[in-house]
This record gives sequence, structure tokens and C-alpha cells, in this order.
Amino acid sequence: IKSKSLPACSECVGFATKWHTHFFYFAQAFRDTRDGVIEAEYALPFARLEYRGENKFLCAYMRHTGEWLDLMFGRPVSLAECFAMIAGDGHFLAAF
Repeated sequence: IKSKSLPACSECVGFATKWHTHFFYFAQAFRDTRDGVIEAEYALPFARLEYRGENKFLCAYMRHTGEWLDLMFGRPVSLAECFAMIAGDGHFLAAF
């Protein structure tokens, strides 16, 4: 996973995952080190896998607009192919 720049007040503290209905989400967890912040810890999603059947998934990334964009254009691929895309594609930028 490639990195992007972060404000100096935020630090990466880990990754989180969540399974909801037929979607599996990847998020990066952050801690804001400033005094008086409303939420000191938060997570930002960066990848989503949509289960489409036995070892078939759609892979999407979170756009800057807050919308998910399916990189497969409706063509399911294997889980290994999704992980390879997340690890090597420039759309999946984690900030750490």
C-alpha cells in the first residue's frame, strides 16, 4: 500500500476491517494529537470488496468525493487479484 502525506497532527495507529452485508471494508485508523479535538481517534475507509459468489469479488476504492468507485466495472475477480490490486494500484493510498 502506498502512502500519501498527512497533517502533522495525525498519526496512523493501525488498520481496521469491517464486514457488513456482502461488503468487506478496509480502513486506516488515526489518532489526532491536537488538544481539544472532537474525536481523537477515527478511521478512514480506503478499500471495499463486494462478495459476488465463491471466490469472486468486486474491488472498489474510496474517492476524494466520498463515493466508492468499482475498479472492475462489474467484472468479479478472485480474492488474490483484489489483494494484488490493493497492494499495487495507485488508487489505494493509505496515509502512514
